[in-house]
Amino acid sequence: MEASPLSFEDINSTTSNESSADIRKRVMHCHELQKERFKGESFSYNSKISTDKLEKYCFLGSREKSYMENMFDKLGLTARTYHKILKVARTIADLDGCENIKTKHLNEAICYRSINEKFWGGAVS
Repeated sequence: MEASPLSFEDINSTTSNESSADIRKRVMHCHELQKERFKGESFSYNSKISTDKLEKYCFLGSREKSYMENMFDKLGLTARTYHKILKVARTIADLDGCENIKTKHLNEAICYRSINEKFWGGAVS
């Protein structure tokens, strides 16, 4: 799942892209949000959520759970990969300003996993 082709209008658009400074602000805000969320835990970031805390911090609604069940079977995911996808989706939702993980966040996280498999044979953790 690579980047979609751009249309001629997209290439010639006069709208500006997000600046590096703006991206940095979103990332720093995301770090602070995670530190606050995990106060009292033995970890501070989504990537370190323990397996027993995944359901609490990476809660999926029924639609999202059904989507992931389908993806688990369709892609032949392992438990470890499934957990990584949930953690990445949690971070994507944080960057998106969403309290809850949505299907679009899960889909994006799965795309990153697919890129990892395609270009690095899954060797990069």
